[in-house]
Amino acid sequence: MRLALERLNRPGEAAAAYQKSIDIDPNHFDVWFALGNISLARKDWEQAIKMYKTAIPLDRTEAVGLFNLSIALRQSGDFEGAVATATEAIKLKKDFKSFLILGNAYKSLGKEREADECFRCAALLKSL
Repeated sequence: MRLALERLNRPGEAAAAYQKSIDIDPNHFDVWFALGNISLARKDWEQAIKMYKTAIPLDRTEAVGLFNLSIALRQSGDFEGAVATATEAIKLKKDFKSFLILGNAYKSLGKEREADECFRCAALLKSL
């Protein structure tokens, strides 16, 4: 039901349904992650950060939570945090998107050389 509400572009109702799930089981990565995604889509960076930081310890094998946290941190202006988080995520998953996220974080810091290196890695991985 929650996912259906998200797909129907009814994020408020989806968030309420996810909150009910948390009331039942607060230790569910997917629920906190989905709430982070809803907040990210709403451009509520601080709320997204809070939701992802709650989700991540619940499943340390999921790189996607770290990647999305990095995006939210960059959008909120915490460029150093975005780089650190994306770097941590890359240890779990090295793919096109991961290097693109790290490259954008470096670019936000004005570190063009590091950003270009990440973008080259992303392009190489995408071509494979």
